[in-house]
Amino acid sequence: MTVECIDGRSGAPHIDGADKGRLHAGIAGERSGVMQVGKRLAATQDSANKVTVAVGDALIHGRQCSVTAPEQVTITSGTQGQRRNDLICLHYMRRASGSDYIDSAELAVLRGTPTTGTPADPTTPVGNVLDGASDDWLPLYRVSLDGVTAAKPVQVFDLLPTLQSVWDSISRMPRVITGSKSFQWVWGGNLGDLFSDSQFKAIAGRSFDNDRDVVTVQNGDWASNSIPTVGTVYQQSDKKVYVAYMSAPRKNSWVRVCYAIVLGA
Repeated sequence: MTVECIDGRSGAPHIDGADKGRLHAGIAGERSGVMQVGKRLAATQDSANKVTVAVGDALIHGRQCSVTAPEQVTITSGTQGQRRNDLICLHYMRRASGSDYIDSAELAVLRGTPTTGTPADPTTPVGNVLDGASDDWLPLYRVSLDGVTAAKPVQVFDLLPTLQSVWDSISRMPRVITGSKSFQWVWGGNLGDLFSDSQFKAIAGRSFDNDRDVVTVQNGDWASNSIPTVGTVYQQSDKKVYVAYMSAPRKNSWVRVCYAIVLGA
């Protein structure tokens, strides 16, 4: 069968790591990074060749890997007169076990090539478990060595955004409403009513707030009225938004105004 109900009861065990990994990737995206839980895999330099990685979780192309207790990794000592970059990585592995396979993960160090010039990071092995790879690597920290001296670990991973942070960013975004309005120009000057308080409420759901809202306009029908708009004016006394033209349109002529309302969060 090519269709499977992953979350349904089938009468036999049928959910595996690949199912869960695809679910994670579908929610968090098909990329690797550290989750914002625990100590976020923070690194502490213990000595020139010892680094401790704190507890935390990461997604490696959908696979959740956890460091459940602080773990120390060893950096191979440097050589006098040479420089080198090493990468501390989280390494996902899938290995055969009889007729089945076992998933596992480890902290591992990719060692760079020593040089007397500017060192480069070691090449991270290519592999994506979502594509069936049996090895997948997530670099966490770069440790640069100058002779036998090791610099502090430098973070190279991305923190994966939480749904809460995504919602917070969306909720702070202004709301934009666009439209157009045709009406007869009954005023003698270059300033005319665009929205009364009740009209603005009908469109925006609330009254205009002069401290955080903006209304921009442009001439919506150049053929019938070739006078450019120059902006809008809000009058606190009558709670109206007025449109301003560069000069007065012909009285009793019809005009069309295109508008954009930006409602501040």
